[in-house]
Amino acid sequence: MAKPAAKPAKPKTTPKKSAVNASPVAAKAAAPAIKKETKIMTTAETITTETKKAAEAMTERLKSLMGDMSTRAKTAYEKGTEMVSQASEFNKGNVEALVESGKIAAKGAQEMGQAYAEDAKKGFEELTAALKEMTTVKSPTEFIELQTKLVKKSFDTAVAQTSKNSEAFIKLAGDVFQPISNRVSVAVDSFKKAA
Repeated sequence: MAKPAAKPAKPKTTPKKSAVNASPVAAKAAAPAIKKETKIMTTAETITTETKKAAEAMTERLKSLMGDMSTRAKTAYEKGTEMVSQASEFNKGNVEALVESGKIAAKGAQEMGQAYAEDAKKGFEELTAALKEMTTVKSPTEFIELQTKLVKKSFDTAVAQTSKNSEAFIKLAGDVFQPISNRVSVAVDSFKKAA
């Protein structure tokens, strides 16, 4: 009798073991890989969380910075507007001071002109009276005495008028400069406040 045919040999393969049916040795070998995988996932989650926190913090900083810049710009605009307004008012005051100074100068010049005209008229009247008086002279001695008296009177009148005119001119110059001086004081005070 013949031998029955031999069964073909099966290739040797190792059956797959499930994690549930794994042996304790295999579980120990797989544990570091699982820990490593868990650690990587935890690290990825941490990086994501930290990135979100950093982005939120950056957003808050930018909002704060933009708000701060907006506030500063608004304050600078208000200060600039105020400074322009103050400069406008200051320049208006300067123009008013110059106009006032000009009015005072014109009025003073008019008053001084009237005083000069009155002095000239008075001088002409005195000269006419002196000439009439000289026509009544009867001797050369009397003529010399009268001439000496008239020269002395003319000299005294000239000194008095020069003194009076100098005082009037100095007073007028002070009055003309007073509005400008007041504006200079305002400017100095403004610079002191600004500093």
